[in-house]
Amino acid sequence: MAQQSFASSSSPSARTIPGALPTDLPVVVFEPDLLKMLRTSKTPIAVANTLLSRAHRFLQMDVCLLVVTSLHHSSPTTLMWRPGEDLQPVPLFPLTQAILERLEALPFPGLGEPLAISDMQEWLGPERHSLQWGNPPQTDAANPAQSQNLETCPSALISRAHYQGKTSGTLIVLRSQSHPWTEMDMQVCHTLATQIAIALSQGHLQNQIEQQLQQQSLIYRLVEVIREGWDLERIFELAVDGLVNLLQVSRGMVLSFKYADPQLKGRPLDGIPRTRATVDYLYSSIHLPPPEETGLSTWLNHSFQISDCAIGRQIISAVESPVVIPPVGACPEDYSGNYGEFIQTVSPLLDLRLMPALLVMPLEHQGIGLGCLILQQQQYRSWHPDELALVRLVATHISTAMIQAKTLRKVQALVDERTAQLRHSLDVQAKLYEKTRQQVEQLQRMNQVMEEFLSTVSHELLTPLTSMKMAIRMLREAPLTTEQRDRYLSILDRQCTQETHLIRDLLTIQKIESQNTELQLHQVDLQYLIRDLQQSWEEPLTTQGLTFQTHLPERPILMRTDPESLHRILNELMANAQKYSQRESTIRMQVVVESSNTVPQVTLSLWNTGIGIMPDELSMIFEKFRRGREAIHQAIPGIGLGLALARGLAAHLSGAIAATSTPIPNSKAWETCFILTLPLSPELV
Repeated sequence: MAQQSFASSSSPSARTIPGALPTDLPVVVFEPDLLKMLRTSKTPIAVANTLLSRAHRFLQMDVCLLVVTSLHHSSPTTLMWRPGEDLQPVPLFPLTQAILERLEALPFPGLGEPLAISDMQEWLGPERHSLQWGNPPQTDAANPAQSQNLETCPSALISRAHYQGKTSGTLIVLRSQSHPWTEMDMQVCHTLATQIAIALSQGHLQNQIEQQLQQQSLIYRLVEVIREGWDLERIFELAVDGLVNLLQVSRGMVLSFKYADPQLKGRPLDGIPRTRATVDYLYSSIHLPPPEETGLSTWLNHSFQISDCAIGRQIISAVESPVVIPPVGACPEDYSGNYGEFIQTVSPLLDLRLMPALLVMPLEHQGIGLGCLILQQQQYRSWHPDELALVRLVATHISTAMIQAKTLRKVQALVDERTAQLRHSLDVQAKLYEKTRQQVEQLQRMNQVMEEFLSTVSHELLTPLTSMKMAIRMLREAPLTTEQRDRYLSILDRQCTQETHLIRDLLTIQKIESQNTELQLHQVDLQYLIRDLQQSWEEPLTTQGLTFQTHLPERPILMRTDPESLHRILNELMANAQKYSQRESTIRMQVVVESSNTVPQVTLSLWNTGIGIMPDELSMIFEKFRRGREAIHQAIPGIGLGLALARGLAAHLSGAIAATSTPIPNSKAWETCFILTLPLSPELV
């Protein structure tokens, strides 16, 4: 309702006080008392109750209505006072509405001059004689005092609550009987309205100060949490909850935008780009009916096409302009009926039927729309420019937080990427270093092996040559008997054979490594080969005090293999067993045929007792030129080719060879076992 001043009316039932009011009338309320009440009372309503109680002694009013002008709501707040009661909120009675409308139509020239009405029915007009200043009879039949019509309240005093150029409300004093109002009555009404206006103004000022302090506190906390790097959800919670409680609106939310074409950000648009909005935060200060409450909760983290919403299109196309419904300066009740088909084009999230008052503040940075901050009210209300300024400031801080979070995410992603690259680089360097270290160790081992090989080969080659040279010289120079001559010839033959075998082994291992040998497969009986092996080794073993035992199946062991290679493997294993067995021990051989396997195979195990193989040497004894530490320490002849040759030939026959060595309890000797596994036919592998 626009501010109006009171003036004389053409109706004879109403009159005003012309000019200045007399000052020698009884004083109802003293200024010191008013100041004291303002200091001691908690609310302006409490002050108004005291003032009305004092004024009642002079005015003898039956009812007093105080219509307080509201800043935000669509209709003013109506308070009713009765003798013995305090001011209580009541609906806007039809009589009150009629009086306010009648006052709007009066061209009052002055301010604060009370209007005395002796006949309310005549003043309002005969068409409104049935209006009531209480609740309708059907709603409060038990209290007839609140359902009186104009015929029972003919007299009224009306005065504006005006102070320092601002009207804070209208005071309506009613009497149930016709009463000729005196100048003193009007002076009392005028003074009462003025002091109530002072109390309301003081209360409004206190509210403003309190709101400003709360706003400053909100902005300060918001700046602090952004500076401290809080996550966005907590920042949204602080900002939205604070605004909802400060502005006393129904709900608030934060939406973030994601453009279908990121290149559209910051560029002038020929049209509305396809944009999706996600509800990042939502807070409601009211309890809605279950269907609406359930529907509202489902919107959190929900994504929808906001470019299909009329309000969304306004925000996207003008990222620096808020959407305000009703517009600033518009009367909410006048605007409420002008939605028309506009509601049909608005997203269900912004349901204007349920929340008709709407404020959408863009969240933007350098012309780029980041999202929007939305506030809604369940009742129609006006949006004050100061409120828009506060929401815009909060939105600016939220935008800063979003940009900061986005920048931090990018920086963190870059740091993570660089860290991953650095870690990968370090891993590669570590692998290269490890590979280099392994290669260096391998080269060192190869160098050591080469040195051992040269030393061993030199010894193995030079020793026979030395013996041969000595035998030749003796044959050439010394007069020898026939027996001596035969002995030296035997030495020459034996040493020559040893040299030949050494060279043959070297050539064989070279062929195996180059895979330059072909299999000559024949059907053989393994038992026959083993018996032949046993006969050939009987004399050398007996000379050393060794015995040879075999455990063979009763049936012949027929297998398709390369006899020469198999014979060579068995000889190398026997030579190894003989070389490392202690005297007076037994070499045992066992053969088992496993025909139930997918590939039928034969397993040959050879045990000997004597010098063992250390656990760390088991993996290397099959490498060429590698020998155990005990063999080297005890100067046992050999260059480390026998087992390497046996393994190479076994692999050539599609078989495998392994070794175990365990110490014998209460003895210095070890039991060593070599296990040879061969298929009955290589073609089946």
